[in-house]
Amino acid sequence: MDSTNRDRPVEDRSSRDHARPERSGLRGLVIVNLALLAGIAAVTLSPAADAQARLRGNYVVAAGDVPGTDAGVIYIVDTTTQELVALGWDPNQKAISGIGYRNLQIDAATALRAGAGR
Repeated sequence: MDSTNRDRPVEDRSSRDHARPERSGLRGLVIVNLALLAGIAAVTLSPAADAQARLRGNYVVAAGDVPGTDAGVIYIVDTTTQELVALGWDPNQKAISGIGYRNLQIDAATALRAGAGR
């Protein structure tokens, strides 16, 4: 045997071999955590879809008559969206038909502008 090999200390390979997988495992966990964080940020910061943004409506219904006819009218106001729909009973066809639609928010803004110009 060569004396130079005999005097050299025996290297402990078991600790060195295990250190590398722990480091690569930690690196993998960091990458997975960053990917999850990016996914959570994308979901949180993305704009809401229009279909989900619509609130449940609150409705007010009022009955009325149309001058000059014997047909009745039902006015339905959605106070959440500030929209009005008028429905009438057609006695000849025995059916409900749409008479009109108004966006009350736009009508109020128009009235305010017209009043401010006076």
